[in-house]
Amino acid sequence: MKTWYLIVLGLLAAHLSYAQKSDIGELDFIINVNGVTELPQSEILKTFKNGRSLWDSNQKVIIVLPAKNSSLASDVAKNLYNTSVSGMQKFWLALVFQGRSSPPVFLQSAQDIVEYVENNPGAIAAIPAGSIVIPSNLKLSIK
Repeated sequence: MKTWYLIVLGLLAAHLSYAQKSDIGELDFIINVNGVTELPQSEILKTFKNGRSLWDSNQKVIIVLPAKNSSLASDVAKNLYNTSVSGMQKFWLALVFQGRSSPPVFLQSAQDIVEYVENNPGAIAAIPAGSIVIPSNLKLSIK
């Protein structure tokens, strides 16, 4: 019982550390949800921090992020989760371990991320700004 208490306490502490401000202006967002071309910053953050599991169209939200060994991962972790790459991975591991979320899809390159989002309705991704030219039909703007 004491072990479970320590695990839950550790997961709670990890989760609270991600409540800090993020600088998402340094990122580009890619989305494949019909009719969604812009969202308020608060909704984008809520989505990437597991505050939403379904889009308004009832499509499942699929989070797509750079893999830990990707050159893109550090910027996304810093600007979206206000942490390191390992901190971003721990954040998601804690959510999955708690049964609160499905794991994100982690991909290596910006091209892989764009192609995945394009081929998977409900997907949303974050990459460092200017990493790749994003097709206009997949570009998500911040309101």
